[in-house]
Amino acid sequence: MRDGLKTFNSICYIIPGKYYGLLKPSSENYIETSNLGDADVILQRGSSDIIVNVDDNSKIVNQSSERGEIINYSSNRAYYDSACTYFDGKYRRYNKGLDYMSIFIKENCATDKDGRHL
Repeated sequence: MRDGLKTFNSICYIIPGKYYGLLKPSSENYIETSNLGDADVILQRGSSDIIVNVDDNSKIVNQSSERGEIINYSSNRAYYDSACTYFDGKYRRYNKGLDYMSIFIKENCATDKDGRHL
């Protein structure tokens, strides 16, 4: 998963896998979001699909059937909340053992499920 490709017009493209282009992808699946946004990417075992938890202004574009689909967490929030999270008394947290990464676009960094910088 690439951290994201920041552009001059305050838009960032998050593209799964390797991407070497400098412009908006024309044949890849991607997430279009703000340079100030954040994203959580949940990897599913046994599937090439990924679930992303992004802000409501982000746009998910699936234009390649060769790669896994990008699924918006909020498209079925009740299901993903019950399947992927637990409530610790204060906050919703991702389940232990779930493979995910958090991307902090403004800071240009990402962390894995253990909080280690990628």
